[in-house]
Amino acid sequence: MAEYIDKEVAFQICMGSWDASEAGHDIKYEPSADVVERAEYDKMVQSFRDRNENLKQNLINTRDSYFKLEKEIAELEVRIDKAIAEIDNQETWLLSAGYNAYNADIAFSAIRRSLKEPCEKSGNHAHWIDNHNGTVSCSYCGTWFYKDERYSYMHYCPCCNTKMTESEEGE
Repeated sequence: MAEYIDKEVAFQICMGSWDASEAGHDIKYEPSADVVERAEYDKMVQSFRDRNENLKQNLINTRDSYFKLEKEIAELEVRIDKAIAEIDNQETWLLSAGYNAYNADIAFSAIRRSLKEPCEKSGNHAHWIDNHNGTVSCSYCGTWFYKDERYSYMHYCPCCNTKMTESEEGE
């Protein structure tokens, strides 16, 4: 059966000062507690190094993901700003189109009414009243319109189809 040697004999064997043939036995080396502790320590150090490398790689991946997300957020903010600007333009256009459509509707209504009931036959006459707030009113029906260069060319009230005479100052 093989014999186990202790630390001292192992040291002598390593230093070459002990001759195994003198003992006349098969010697089997059993590592001492210090050697076992060193091996466990080396395994533990390697484990910590591996864990540290994994954490570094995770940190790099997280940082890269963060920068990608930050870039995407910046791109989305630009797209949102463009969309808001487009919506503002559309709202302005819709308000303008709505105002123009409202005026066009009034004009078409006046044309329809004028075909049915011309003002010469009804005998109605009115004038524009300047309300001093950017609007004018028909003195006959009281309907008001925004004051612009077009109202001075309106010889009939688009609402009541009354023939207009010269404008007068409002109250």
